[in-house]
Amino acid sequence: MVVEVKTLHGESELLLIHVEIEAERRKDFAARMFRYDALLWLRHRLPIFPIVVYLTSGAGGLTQEEYRADIFGREVVRFRYECIGLGDEVREMQMTWADRMKLEGEVRGKREALLRQLSLKFGPLPEEVTARVQAIGSEELDAYLDRILFANSLAEMGLEGAGGANGEGEQN
Repeated sequence: MVVEVKTLHGESELLLIHVEIEAERRKDFAARMFRYDALLWLRHRLPIFPIVVYLTSGAGGLTQEEYRADIFGREVVRFRYECIGLGDEVREMQMTWADRMKLEGEVRGKREALLRQLSLKFGPLPEEVTARVQAIGSEELDAYLDRILFANSLAEMGLEGAGGANGEGEQN
């Protein structure tokens, strides 16, 4: 977007505002932002105000990020850009009803798979374990689904205190 702004001295100046919207943070993003900025400058030869808007969890607030390139330990490029983190609220607003249903179905399927695997490996589960699994979030469910491959008890699963007699790994 090209805008006309007034300088501190009241003079008009054209400025290119470069906005990237990112669903999540990626480690190669700063280099990509630098390349885009360089290409925009080569094409338009205007001052550029670069901004990234993050829609990911934990990205709230206004910050600044940078891309640096060094040669033989000496800095040869430093490029800074503004970051606006909109965080969880925007992410939720962005989801459609179909997206929510799909996500809920995936989480429900993971919970059912974990409960089935726990029952097959450790026998009948105490109600407390079932209730605990029902309360686990999506990312944590993935960790439990991995952990069950090597765990020998409910205690090793991190579900100790959620129930007892069958948590000692009698079945393998």
